[in-house]
Amino acid sequence: MKHLFTYGRLLSIGALTLCLMAVVGCPPDGTPEPFQIVRPVSSQDWDTNADGQLVMVVEFTHAVNMSSLAPGMNVILDTNEVTNAEITVARGDTNKEIVITSAARSGDLLSFTPDAWFTVTVKGECWYAPPVRSAAGVRLDGNSDGVGGGVFDHTYTLIG
Repeated sequence: MKHLFTYGRLLSIGALTLCLMAVVGCPPDGTPEPFQIVRPVSSQDWDTNADGQLVMVVEFTHAVNMSSLAPGMNVILDTNEVTNAEITVARGDTNKEIVITSAARSGDLLSFTPDAWFTVTVKGECWYAPPVRSAAGVRLDGNSDGVGGGVFDHTYTLIG
């Protein structure tokens, strides 16, 4: 067994490792996969419900921590008529999906001049609100650079 002499004490490598683990923690096995958004990917990834509200499904690579979602702060809907439109965010069909629904009808949010657009933004970094996180606590990699942080923006264009 190897030994170190430090601070006037003789410590074994095993004891030093245990001591350091208690102070700084153990690194995870391997590098965790980034927490990213895999859908929406096209302008057709939306719908309206029976009440005429816009509905978008956002799918992530891992389960989402629903308590990290703050509508209007780190999950935002902007349209060509309304900035930061009121929305609700609910769990989707799986724990990797969320469903964003506008409070207003699409006709009140969009104007065709000649085209209309709306943008969904999901933030992995945000100075005024906590970032969106996975159920394991990993911060969203919004810009898909392999590092937690960044902002995901997806614009839907409706041809008028």
